[in-house]
Amino acid sequence: MLYTTKREIEQYFIDNWTATPIQFQGVDFDSSDKWISLAFIPVDRTSNTCNRVFENSQLKILCYDKSPTLAIKLLDEVNTFFDCKSLSTCYSGTGNADGLGVQDLLNNTYEVATLYEVNNII
Repeated sequence: MLYTTKREIEQYFIDNWTATPIQFQGVDFDSSDKWISLAFIPVDRTSNTCNRVFENSQLKILCYDKSPTLAIKLLDEVNTFFDCKSLSTCYSGTGNADGLGVQDLLNNTYEVATLYEVNNII
């Protein structure tokens, strides 16, 4: 289930990510100078002849900092932290740029994002 995968990944970040505060979907958040945000996107659900269901989703990790260079540096830290991570209910690939580059949010904050394909077997 996507919820189980989402919860496990969030817990992994809570337990192990110490570089910045983390913004979670659907939770109020007061931003700081730099932070990351996790967003889950359901993509596909398929089954095979052995009656196993595969659920695929994307994890979009957005990184925020005070300059484009610092935002990219934070993104590199996230990619090092989460690339090819294998957890009990899922595994991730490597992070891929979202194709938008660094976005200037016009409040002395810059955003850059990476997408992870997350696969799990139900």
